[in-house]
Amino acid sequence: FSWGEGGILSALVDGEWITSPAMLEEGTVVDFTASPDVNYALDAWWLNGEVVDTIYLNVQLEMLQNNEIHVAFKLDVVGIEEIILSPSKAILIKEQQLQLTATILPSNATNPELIWSSSDPEVASVDQSGLVTAFRPGKALIRAVAVDGSGVLSAPSIIEVKEISSPFSSQRSQ
Repeated sequence: FSWGEGGILSALVDGEWITSPAMLEEGTVVDFTASPDVNYALDAWWLNGEVVDTIYLNVQLEMLQNNEIHVAFKLDVVGIEEIILSPSKAILIKEQQLQLTATILPSNATNPELIWSSSDPEVASVDQSGLVTAFRPGKALIRAVAVDGSGVLSAPSIIEVKEISSPFSSQRSQ
């Protein structure tokens, strides 16, 4: 018996683990278990060059002379489908900072890494953790894009930056 990259194959006969089919007599019933590595899933069980199962991690087979058993694994990548930024809009004063939060769907995405960007870094910049820093009055759209190859782009978080207004600026001299 053999297995491909992405996991291991175990064989159990009468409660004992075996490492070689040469240890088996014809007619012996063997419990095979496929154990995929992280980010891998079962692709198929093969018996004598034919697929016998593509669903179960455990199969029970009666060994016959010259049986060849192989299990294959495949990458099981879960792509990002949606990125939701929170808050979706905010008003900041110059030099103020705001931490944006990105909710990634589905939550079990294999690679949840994002690249953050600002439409106008002179108004408000964003670092790669989603921390926004306000610089000058205006509006900037902050977005996050998935790096998993899906190309998913978030809806923008709209950041408006305002000057600090003095409580005396609206009063007139009398």
